[in-house]
Amino acid sequence: MELNRSDLRVYVDREKYSEKYPRKLRESIVTVIHQPTGVKVTKRGMSQPKLFDEAVEEIKQLIRK
Repeated sequence: MELNRSDLRVYVDREKYSEKYPRKLRESIVTVIHQPTGVKVTKRGMSQPKLFDEAVEEIKQLIRK
């Protein structure tokens, strides 16, 4: 099965600052959903483009199985 970008839904959220650690950098939470299969992958980190690419690669691997 081929992965089309139009089949993907992407949601990006930012982790809120913690009162306990006010200087903590905010992490991005990227969720990618492949609509036809319902496969959902969530990644956390600092670089949104990198997280998106990692999530897409993981979805490709899960779809092939």
